[in-house]
Amino acid sequence: MKQSYYRIEVLSRYDERAQAAADIRLIYVLDGQCELIGPSEHATLHKWDTVIINSMESTQLHFGEEDVVAVISLNYFTLCDFLSRSAIRFALNSQSEGGQKYTQVRLQIQELLMAHVTHDAAGPCRELSCFFQLLCTLLSGFQVRGAEDEKGADGRVAAMIRYIYANYSTNLTLNEIAEQLYLSPSTASRLFQKATGKKFAVYVKDTRLEHVKYALLNTDQPITQIAVDNGFSTPSALNKVFKAEFGLTPTSYREQEASASSAQEGQKRSQAVQQERLYQILHEDQKLQAESRNSQVVRADLSAMEPWQRWENRLLNVGPAHTLASAKMQEHVLFLAHQLEVEYLRIWNLFSPSMMIGSPDGEEFNFTFLDEVMDFCVDNKLKLFIDLAQRRDVAMASENRKLYSRNQDTVFGSMSSWSRMLEAFLVHIRRRYHERVVGNWIFEFTFFLNDQPYFRSDHYSSKTVWETGCQLVKQHIPSAQVAGPGLASTASGEQEQLLTEYMLATEHHPDIFTMMVFPYAVEGSIVGGALYEKQFKKAASRNYLREHMDVVKQALAENGFQGKFWVTDWGNSLANRNYIQDSCFRGAFIAENVLRCQEEADALGIFYASDLLNAFSDSSTLLSGSAGLVTRSGICKPAFYAYRFLSKLGRYRLAQTDNCIVTAESTGDIRILCFNNKALGPDYYLREEDAYRPEEISRLLLSKEPLNLELTIRLQEDTIYTVRQKVLNEKKGSILDKWIDFGCSSHLSRSDMEYLEKISIPEITMERLMGVAGELRLSMTLEPNELRLITIMKE
Repeated sequence: MKQSYYRIEVLSRYDERAQAAADIRLIYVLDGQCELIGPSEHATLHKWDTVIINSMESTQLHFGEEDVVAVISLNYFTLCDFLSRSAIRFALNSQSEGGQKYTQVRLQIQELLMAHVTHDAAGPCRELSCFFQLLCTLLSGFQVRGAEDEKGADGRVAAMIRYIYANYSTNLTLNEIAEQLYLSPSTASRLFQKATGKKFAVYVKDTRLEHVKYALLNTDQPITQIAVDNGFSTPSALNKVFKAEFGLTPTSYREQEASASSAQEGQKRSQAVQQERLYQILHEDQKLQAESRNSQVVRADLSAMEPWQRWENRLLNVGPAHTLASAKMQEHVLFLAHQLEVEYLRIWNLFSPSMMIGSPDGEEFNFTFLDEVMDFCVDNKLKLFIDLAQRRDVAMASENRKLYSRNQDTVFGSMSSWSRMLEAFLVHIRRRYHERVVGNWIFEFTFFLNDQPYFRSDHYSSKTVWETGCQLVKQHIPSAQVAGPGLASTASGEQEQLLTEYMLATEHHPDIFTMMVFPYAVEGSIVGGALYEKQFKKAASRNYLREHMDVVKQALAENGFQGKFWVTDWGNSLANRNYIQDSCFRGAFIAENVLRCQEEADALGIFYASDLLNAFSDSSTLLSGSAGLVTRSGICKPAFYAYRFLSKLGRYRLAQTDNCIVTAESTGDIRILCFNNKALGPDYYLREEDAYRPEEISRLLLSKEPLNLELTIRLQEDTIYTVRQKVLNEKKGSILDKWIDFGCSSHLSRSDMEYLEKISIPEITMERLMGVAGELRLSMTLEPNELRLITIMKE
């Protein structure tokens, strides 16, 4: 299986001939340096530099006797077939751009090479696993969108080479290939030679000879059979071409190689020495990388304060409207809204049977129950963000498996009955609360998470729903904002662009364009004028949130969109029976992604308020893997503290790294957030989301190394500062880990619950430090998935 996808060569004292190889080559410098010489560029790679040479790119490698270079060749045609693509290209050059994704590639290459040189029983399986992890990273982070298909020059040459590899053993001619590509033979010849540097006939000859050499060295086949199997009409024809190329007949070549057994033994010993050297290089590299990765120096200067878009908790997802009638849910929502300074509450399923509004086809509607919900929000000065779609209450064990489901749909028999209900609702809330209140609300029309269409019709169209809904909202509450379409992250950027353009090709553009992003590839489509997405597939890209946001933002810009851009729902799992949701991992994951992405969107919605949203009583345990910020009993999870810490950052940014941000509210008030988010490893992505117990979560991480952080802040004066630290990790304040210490018991008394609530809070430390020589220095070690909020106040 390995040979069909890739091959690995570790080169030393080697000079590769310049040629346009069919394979995609990933060049990685293990030691020393390597020169890349191409038709239009000349670059020198140094230790740990990584570059991809795409298929058909003519590039020459030069390096000295002490240099060691790894070449990982990806079989271009197998890869295209595997991905169902006609062409594929990558853009990867660690010299031109650095960052976390390049570090990830480098580490994965090292893991692959280490598995390649480690000879044990599990080696081949581990090597193949490492390869597919690397391939996943390349595809998600470095694939060139819109690469040339087979209509372009590159694609047509790629098609010609694919045809050669498939038919080299036949009487292959340029004319038959040109005819299939609708080209003249002269045009086909010109394109081919320009791309490969070789004439068509020479390329075919070289391909045949490479297969002949392999057969001579690795089989006992007679020369006649080898000649015929590889496109030569007779053994004499093969003899003539082979001798002209290599100076020997095929028979002499085979005999010469066979008689060199003693030389081969010496070569094997040399290869063993080289492999031992390679192992030592990799071992030392991994040690240095770990030390570098697990140590970080951060410098900040109070004289260099810059304003920045400080994080705001604008949107809190609550759930179906009827859940907000519960006194317990109201208690949780008020607590979160106050603690996190939330601006909007997002609810849906307003017209569900639970609200007892009346017949969808009737003329009179009863909004009494709904009024109780909205009165609560208005009385507590909470703005509403209303998703007018209908969703199903569901407990998801994984992205594909439902445990329990509760239908909250109101079936509207026609567009007129749906629009009549919507209009009656809009008129009612304007009269009850006045436009000065409801004019600050947001009304959203989404088309992805709702199980049912807005109404039944043979001519149903999401565009019709959108246009009608926008018109009614603006007619009755002109100052209100309209949002939509709740676009789901899809399997490809092209699909997201298509769906974005589809929704913007309407008379009414949304005031707020909304989308949701989860770590899955969602197959979206447009059928009969309606938007659908059904199939989910796990994706392992750590940077998936930013990637999908960038694709949609680019599409919005290209279509002249002038409104706001909100990500209403996002997270690391759609399943609400996934204990990852309750863990410190999710807290650190939130901190990392918010700081990486929050300046790219006008809001990132909090997904979601309380575990009461999915309280189906299917579990008697304290935690069930639901995505609420608080448990059903109101105990705060690490995700809550992540948002709480983020909301405490200052108005000015002094420094920011992958694991730390230093901000200030003033020169005497410094606020720092540090985190050590550890990526989930292949064990997580290869298992169902409910297939592991709470105590197994730490085993799902790619690594569990602590992070040593050295923080230096340049001050404006030497004086005494009070340094206060709030620390949350698996040993300090994590409700999941405290519950694990209780044996994950489902038989907890009220006093047990009260005790857990008291101890499931961050640890607080305080000390007084003196600035020395105009600097204040802090040293700390962050445990895996630790969150740490540091406030420094001048006395």
